[in-house]
Amino acid sequence: WNPTITEMVELATYSPSELLFYMLLWTPWPLPQPEVLNYAVGLDLLGCREQAVLVATHSCTGQLPAGVAAPQHGRAQRLTMDAGGLKFRPLPPHPGRPGVQRVEATVLASIDSSRWALPDALISFVLKVFAPLLLKAVLKVLQRMFHSSSKGKTSSSDDSACSGSCLLQRLAVRPEYATIRANARRYLAAELAGQGAAM
Repeated sequence: WNPTITEMVELATYSPSELLFYMLLWTPWPLPQPEVLNYAVGLDLLGCREQAVLVATHSCTGQLPAGVAAPQHGRAQRLTMDAGGLKFRPLPPHPGRPGVQRVEATVLASIDSSRWALPDALISFVLKVFAPLLLKAVLKVLQRMFHSSSKGKTSSSDDSACSGSCLLQRLAVRPEYATIRANARRYLAAELAGQGAAM
């Protein structure tokens, strides 16, 4: 879905919530293509004080595990991305749009850019410029994946979503997604019940 990612491969799966993945980013020739080799661990903390689903990532800087081989590309240049992750917190529907699900997402990325010798101020400026563009791309994908019918019309019904997409197929066959979905519903029900009792 992201045009800046030319390849993304799940190299190894250690548990339903822990994996090793490879990602190659697009750059115009003759610039080197940044590649990332990271571990990712998912944590369902909706029932804890954190009240969120976390995905923590850290770079695979040593030898690859036995039997695992990363793709080879002539222009690839390895990036180190440590201390990164994602945080998702379910939100109740918007008062003006009942029935429409919402989620609060926080993305933390730490990239070692020392090999390019770029000033931090320039990097921060570029990230601030591209952040809203990336958000718009994500929202567009979510709209297409979950709320678009085959005729291109929008609908809030899951039955009208693009069921042939790789994302929805993955959501359908992996039981861990169903578990998180059920936990999110219980979390939201408890939050709404607590708000009602406080009134």
